[in-house]
Amino acid sequence: MKMNLKIAVPALLGAIIILLIISRMRDTPETARAARTEIRGGKSAIIVNASIVKAEILENNIVATGSLLANEEVEIRSEVSGKITKIYFREGGNVKKGDLLVKINDSDLQA
Repeated sequence: MKMNLKIAVPALLGAIIILLIISRMRDTPETARAARTEIRGGKSAIIVNASIVKAEILENNIVATGSLLANEEVEIRSEVSGKITKIYFREGGNVKKGDLLVKINDSDLQA
């Protein structure tokens, strides 16, 4: 069963705030006594540090230096030397056995 996001986010934020308050109350006795020294209306007050939580866009980017190596590579060599006049495949595309990959200048053979 999926929980509604409009309910889950405020509930999670409330739980985080409560945990922060509880963790502050677990301080040493000296700091707890110092925090209760401020008196208002005959009652001791506890000083609480809080932060305002704001929604932000999370960018899932990782910046790193280095180099990449291809998972696979193929070296193509022609059986006949000559100038390539046309390429019949796209880089990264799939080819099948027997497909024409490149056309070499064959004007001397046509004559």
